[in-house]
Amino acid sequence: MDTIFYNRTKNTSASRKSREENKNFVLQYPQHFGELIPLAFNISDAVSRKACWILECIANEKPEWFQPHLDFICDNLKIPKDDGVIDAEFTDAPKS
Repeated sequence: MDTIFYNRTKNTSASRKSREENKNFVLQYPQHFGELIPLAFNISDAVSRKACWILECIANEKPEWFQPHLDFICDNLKIPKDDGVIDAEFTDAPKS
């Protein structure tokens, strides 16, 4: 992973402005998108939560970017455990 991009992700805050700035950076430099996917699932790194925040913002504008990564994402969905990473829409869904 690019150290400058990693540090940029590490310095992301939960504020909408910060997440939007990082989303816009990745939209401008899409080569960094692929770096966010494995980082989001690396729960031993505190930056994983921040990578998820950025990915969430990107998903609203570029969902097609996720297609080449779907196998990896699906294989690793069980990894995130933190409510800050897992969208409340899924964690609070009624049990059927």
